[in-house]
Amino acid sequence: MNIGPLLTIGAIGIGSKALLNTISASVTIRGLHHLLEALEETNRVGRGIITVSNHISVTSCSLIHRVHRWFFRNGQVIETVRGGGVHQPAVDLAVEKLNAGAWIHIFPEGKVNQESCVPGGKLLRFKWGVGRMIMSTTKTPVIIPMHITGLHKVMPEPRRFKFIPRPGHHVCITFGDPVDLTRETDNLVQRWRQTRPTLNGVDSSKPVHEAVSNLGGEVDTARLSGGIRKKAMEDLKDIDWSDEERARVDIVALLQRGVADLALAHQA
Repeated sequence: MNIGPLLTIGAIGIGSKALLNTISASVTIRGLHHLLEALEETNRVGRGIITVSNHISVTSCSLIHRVHRWFFRNGQVIETVRGGGVHQPAVDLAVEKLNAGAWIHIFPEGKVNQESCVPGGKLLRFKWGVGRMIMSTTKTPVIIPMHITGLHKVMPEPRRFKFIPRPGHHVCITFGDPVDLTRETDNLVQRWRQTRPTLNGVDSSKPVHEAVSNLGGEVDTARLSGGIRKKAMEDLKDIDWSDEERARVDIVALLQRGVADLALAHQA
């Protein structure tokens, strides 16, 4: 890792810890061993980790937009284009990182939802991109559900003073057991992979995108990168892509249930 990202991540970590310890009545971390054990697993070669969480933090940066973007890029944040769909380069990059054994954290709701941590509150529907990430990896990643509460009181919405946190609240971050969620997700992935289409035998007279045509042979469609994959879905009408979409929906629903169950357990 270059010195820029190291300094940025270090600054974020130290600053966040100092801020939380200063303004919070308490900070509780539950189930951290689930994440640490996954990170330290010696047999996890070529298998990434995904943590999925509710999104309640509304902390903002008062820097100008250009500096704001530079800061987060150096902090290893993958820049996602809102409305760019599941085939955008950000998702391709996440898949690449997971295949290299990296840890990816994602807020699948796609926006701040402070109702997700109050009694009776609900998660917003998770975005489909996290499903495509998992389906496109070489090995199904370790999936750890997370639930965060308390930050919605530290930085509530709406609030009169945008950049001033509210002190004196209890913050709790909970990591769930990844075993069941990972196994159930992998079952869905493997079931889909048994019936996924290939490009073998597709009519070559069809207007196939050049990049797809040059692949040739029996190419697993799950391995196509986002841009090529999107074009293939548009051009190759002989292939039934509906099973892939259904599998993605089922996987995302399973992840959402995992985070919701963790929230209910925390509230109990």
